[in-house]
Amino acid sequence: MLWPGAFVLLLILINLIVYFYYKNQQNTFFNYIKNRDFTQIKNIETSIDTYSKISSKFIYRKSNVIFLEERIFLITPNKPIIEISNCIKKFPAVYYHFNYSSKTLKNNTLEIKGNTSLGKVNIFLNFNNFDLHSINEYL
Repeated sequence: MLWPGAFVLLLILINLIVYFYYKNQQNTFFNYIKNRDFTQIKNIETSIDTYSKISSKFIYRKSNVIFLEERIFLITPNKPIIEISNCIKKFPAVYYHFNYSSKTLKNNTLEIKGNTSLGKVNIFLNFNNFDLHSINEYL
């Protein structure tokens, strides 16, 4: 009779470990960029489509978007940090790195097309209710 309770407790512990791991990664990232000039926009609707020869995947979430120099970072609670850039140097605490081939802005939506090591990726950032003129230098 203890098995179901132990299983639930194990799931809760695993979720807590993952939560604090990603929280620590985000703190490490923000400590690394704290003295740099960046723009952060919170709660942006983000959809990520990945395609490879084997499979395809669609992810929809709310993300905090950080524009730093020629890089774009997507930060989501309980998920790894995603970097979108053509730079070779990798930032600390960044788990995924996507190289982009094009960025286009249509109807307050930034569409980024790029490549991963396994296939192609399309990222859509919906900037509704936000003035894009303040971040125009990054687009």
